[in-house]
Amino acid sequence: MILPSCFRVSSDALVITAGRFVRRWRLGPQGAVTEALQMVDWNVPLAPRTGPECYYDGLLRLFMRRSTPVFPELHPYGEPRSARMIGAGFEAECDRLEMSWREPGQAIRLSRSWQVFPGTEAIAAGAAIASDSAPQLEFGRGDYLNVIDTLPVDLTDWDVCAVSFFGRTDSTNDLVRHRQLRVGADADPEWVAGNLLFLEPPGGGRGLFVLLESPPSDERRVEVQAEFLISPHGVCIVGWGIAPHEIRSVRLRRSYSVAVGGYIGGEAERLRALRTFIKACYPTAPARQTLVANPWGDGQCYENLGEPFILKELEACAALGLTHYQVDDGWQAGGTLAELSIKNIARPRSFWDIHAGKFPRGFAPLAEAAARLGVHLSLWFAPDTSRHYHTWREESKLLLEMHRRYGINLFKIDNVWLRTKDAEENLKALLESVIRGSDGRVAFNLDATNGRRLGYFAMLRYGNIFIENRYVRAGRAQRANTYVPWRVLRNLWNLARYLPAERLQFEFPNRHKPIYKTAADVLEAFEMQECRDDYLAAIAMFSSPLCWCEPSALPAAARADIARVMALHGRLQGDLARSHILPVGEEPTGHSWTGLQASDPERPGQGWLLVFREATDAGLFEFALWEPAGATIRLECRSHPEPAGLAMEAAHVRIRIPRPNDFRLFRYTPA
Repeated sequence: MILPSCFRVSSDALVITAGRFVRRWRLGPQGAVTEALQMVDWNVPLAPRTGPECYYDGLLRLFMRRSTPVFPELHPYGEPRSARMIGAGFEAECDRLEMSWREPGQAIRLSRSWQVFPGTEAIAAGAAIASDSAPQLEFGRGDYLNVIDTLPVDLTDWDVCAVSFFGRTDSTNDLVRHRQLRVGADADPEWVAGNLLFLEPPGGGRGLFVLLESPPSDERRVEVQAEFLISPHGVCIVGWGIAPHEIRSVRLRRSYSVAVGGYIGGEAERLRALRTFIKACYPTAPARQTLVANPWGDGQCYENLGEPFILKELEACAALGLTHYQVDDGWQAGGTLAELSIKNIARPRSFWDIHAGKFPRGFAPLAEAAARLGVHLSLWFAPDTSRHYHTWREESKLLLEMHRRYGINLFKIDNVWLRTKDAEENLKALLESVIRGSDGRVAFNLDATNGRRLGYFAMLRYGNIFIENRYVRAGRAQRANTYVPWRVLRNLWNLARYLPAERLQFEFPNRHKPIYKTAADVLEAFEMQECRDDYLAAIAMFSSPLCWCEPSALPAAARADIARVMALHGRLQGDLARSHILPVGEEPTGHSWTGLQASDPERPGQGWLLVFREATDAGLFEFALWEPAGATIRLECRSHPEPAGLAMEAAHVRIRIPRPNDFRLFRYTPA
């Protein structure tokens, strides 16, 4: 067997190299157990460890009425299998290795797999299990461990930053939360929630990151107490996403994926290493670069939906420079989303027939008009959650038929409730089969606003993430068209530190429609009507913009302002797909100077800077950019008529915007 150069396997050792990051395992009766971690010339100190580093409780860790657990012995099963995985529209190119073991007493098969993505310094890993015996535990108790991977690092006096992500944006505006802790020498093991860990030794300047591709903590099915168990002896990454009764004898069930990587340097290098890995795993294919309009935000979608209305909307989309018009809930003959979710109906195939009253000629006239105008049709769809998506093959055929007949290459996926592992696997099968069946021409908007979803990182595999459609306060949803600009910008600003902003769909509304606010909203920050239309559109410029209103209802002046911003986005879309977009300035509060920087990793010292002056009296602000210390850059304003560009140090960029609630877009290059 010829292994890719990143893998080296012998009878008793496995070594995987990802750029400057190297991890070595000892192979033996406990499977693969880490015995070395190295980043460049930094040998990460390891702690003594007994027992395996990957197991499912009640099968590969047995208590047998004893206080000390027993770990059954594993035996190699078959030869290691490796392959170069070619990108399939949802899975990026990578090198993959899989090794298998058997435990004969319970007829357990355990598989571990590792992936290395080109250009990254991290190793992704997962596990799979099958067993004739049922696990000796009760699902839902939460006092056991199902360990996907273990980092046996001596964490004494290390600093740990855990990052938790929250979806269900119908009921929260706090999408990113941090927890900092220092691990004491005698600290007891501590449960820590999150999808992301940064681990740094005393003195900093280097560290490890751990990324768990699972749903957010509040959307995962009950399995363990939290995602990480941290002690002076290392980190256990826990929670396979599989209930005991879901383990089969004839079918391997796969865990969530976890990636471990290294970095040398401060915060900029930490985020660079993470972002490089994420963008390598989930590349921005052309089908995922969209400018979408959806009329739902104006609150009259059901009343207006029909052929004449959409033909008028398509004309307006073309004038705005948008790429897609999304036909939302109500196009189908069988009933609306409320009937699906409230009545929990098992749908016949005819449910998804096109509504004859609203579209007497089907979608053919819409497709013809869209093609003539250079706009693509997009369609809302809610897979069959009431049957755990077991109908995914039928639904895949339906979506591919819509794609082939009407040119629909973007589907918004809503009403997802992943109550079982079967549901999760079936939903993924649906999405992947449509992407494959369309040769990668179809992508998805994956709604994160409610339900129990795949999570931010897993959803990136299949398209863009629709972050929110209601803006809430204190956990209480307001009217559907409530919109507070600074909250939108704050959510994008916070998520952009860890997720590729260009893959997150953020909207701008029709500010000329009535909106609904609480009294506290008015006191905390400016009114939406105080903002110009171009300002609201610019908030979404470094994301995947969504026109969350009826384009045809926008006043002429608003259309002109929005079209100008969308044209700016179109010109820098390729740069955004390649860049690392990170927050700069102050966190948005409604009274801040804030912004986003898109730095080009392929062209040092070049990129884009988007700056917002919110409702603050200060007319000048100094930004520090994510560029090397001492770097000098030249700024050129591309959004407004400004004086000739100025050369400045990247750590001291001074921006002046004359009036509040305004923005500027700059191109920067080495001075």
